[in-house]
Amino acid sequence: MELSFKFDTKRCLHTTQVFKLKKGVEHLYYFSLLTGTEQYRTQIAGGIRVGRTVASVERLWLSWVKMGFDTSLVEGPPEVARADWVRTETSPQARHTEIRAEAFNDDALRNVEKILKRAEAVRSQVEGKTPGERKTALAGDPEFQALLLNPLGSVLEQISLREDESARLVEAAQDCLVWVTDHDIVGFSSSASQASPAPALIGTFA
Repeated sequence: MELSFKFDTKRCLHTTQVFKLKKGVEHLYYFSLLTGTEQYRTQIAGGIRVGRTVASVERLWLSWVKMGFDTSLVEGPPEVARADWVRTETSPQARHTEIRAEAFNDDALRNVEKILKRAEAVRSQVEGKTPGERKTALAGDPEFQALLLNPLGSVLEQISLREDESARLVEAAQDCLVWVTDHDIVGFSSSASQASPAPALIGTFA
């Protein structure tokens, strides 16, 4: 599946804003993938463990923490299967920035779309706030908690990362919400098309 995310803007975003917006979309995809896909989780169903071992899930998340969340990084989480990578292409224009995202995990990509639509719905509520104030307000939103923060918290409760490592993951998720509600963004829309068997975008795998 390929989704096109269009962010209407007051002006052409500068490079740092574009990098944050693009990485926000990518990180939201990977958080959605890793918390919502059975092969990356561990759970008990009918007394039988389904998915990965706890140690394997812990190693997966720790590898992402060690890699870091810098917007200049091209790669996604190290232990994500190549078939589950997201590919993005960014097109900044004078009054909008379009990000096209292509992945074969439809559910994860659709969850990103839900998060971005919620960001559009609450945009007016955080307008004029500093990034720190926006982070606090957005993290307390029930829909963001249901779509992003609670699933992450559930995973972190199952594994044994250090407190600072868990905090970095939560902060990275919250940063995504801040980036996609940048003060220069004034609107959002999305559209979808089916991804072709061979990736058609010329852009960056992350």
